[in-house]
Amino acid sequence: VFGPMMMILALGCWTVSRYIPATGSAAPNLVIDKNILRSTWRLVGELRTNQRIWRAALMASWFWLVGAIVLSILPPLVKNSLGGTEIAVTAYLAVFAVAVAVGSAIAAWMSQGRMVLLPAPVGTALMAAFGLDLAWSVWGLHSAAQAQTLGAFFAVQNTIRVAVDLAGLAIAGAFLVVPTFAAVQAWAPEDHRARV
Repeated sequence: VFGPMMMILALGCWTVSRYIPATGSAAPNLVIDKNILRSTWRLVGELRTNQRIWRAALMASWFWLVGAIVLSILPPLVKNSLGGTEIAVTAYLAVFAVAVAVGSAIAAWMSQGRMVLLPAPVGTALMAAFGLDLAWSVWGLHSAAQAQTLGAFFAVQNTIRVAVDLAGLAIAGAFLVVPTFAAVQAWAPEDHRARV
């Protein structure tokens, strides 16, 4: 199994590399600062000088913050409150990942190659709505008996609603991050783009 998977991965990388145009170094004289804190502080200071990049970067960072929080509390929530096992956590993670992909595709389709930031505030509002509904649906749940199958898990109260909330949160998050991240990349000076 490992051999064919590696061949598929290599073929995929080769195929993708054929469609990515070769570019030169945008900052050939850049000296890498090995002090992560100092270089991060300097980069944030540079970002703050351009207000539109700064605001778009903060909006994109909000997506990553919410995603990190949701994904970190998901396993204990599923195991302790909803009575799920690792397979239920994996199912929820799959729902979240597929929903981010769907939301990203919808956001890209809505922008149609233009720099459109309208989906970002809509995504932020929807993230808030789905996040509040997620909190409401798990509020006061007591530890349920652990379900041994995925079917038994989704028969438990509020488990499908949690899946819908996670999907909505992920789709809305994509509405936020796709246009803002594209804007940050488009607006950043070419010699700073990779670091920004």
